Amino acid sequence: MTTVLIVDDHPAIRLAVRMLLDRERYSVVGETGDGAVAAQMARELKPEVVILDIGLPGVDGLGVIKRLRLLEPCPRILVLTGQPAELFSRRCLDAGASAFVHKDEDLDALLFVLKAMVKGYSTFPDLSAQRSPLMSEEQRLAKLSDQEIMVLRLLTSGQSNNSIAARMNLSAKTISTYKTRIMEKLEVGSLVELLEFSRRHSL
Repeated sequence: MTTVLIVDDHPAIRLAVRMLLDRERYSVVGETGDGAVAAQMARELKPEVVILDIGLPGVDGLGVIKRLRLLEPCPRILVLTGQPAELFSRRCLDAGASAFVHKDEDLDALLFVLKAMVKGYSTFPDLSAQRSPLMSEEQRLAKLSDQEIMVLRLLTSGQSNNSIAARMNLSAKTISTYKTRIMEKLEVGSLVELLEFSRRHSL
C-alpha cells in the first residue's frame, strides 16, 4: 500500500484528498498545512509520495521540494496547486517534483496522475501549444528567479520590505533591490501596477 503525506494549508482540500486516497486504498500517514515542517514530517514518516501545494502562505514551496529531494529515501512529489501552470510547472520540474496538477482539475485527474507517478512516470502540463493574449506577460514572469517569485508573492500578500527581509534572512536594502529588478523584468512602472500584475496571475 503506497504511503502518502499531504501538505496543503486548506483543511477542506486535505480532507477531500484524504477521502479520495482512503477510497483508493492509499495509506495517508500524515498531513500538514505548514510547508516549514513538511520536510521534517517526511523525514520521520518516510512516505513514498508527498502531495504538496506550493502556494503555502509565506513559504517557498519550491524550497520545500528541494529539501524533500535531499531525504533518503526520497519521496516522489506531486504538486497540487492553484498557482498558474505556465509559471510554476517548469520550476517544479526543475526543483525535483515528479508531477503537477492544477486544483481546477477534478479529483479523477489527480488520481490518474498519482497512479502514473507511482509507476515511475512524470506528468506535467503540455504548455507548448498554449497561446493567449497574456503570453507576453507570461514570458516576462518566466524571467523571474525563484527568489524573485517569492519576494513578489510576499509583496502581493501585503508584507513590507522589512518583514520580507526578516522572513528571508536578507537585508531590507536587498529586498528593495529585488523589488526594483522585478519591476524592470515585468515592465511595470509602479508598485500598484506590480500588485495588479501579480494578482492577474494568481500569485
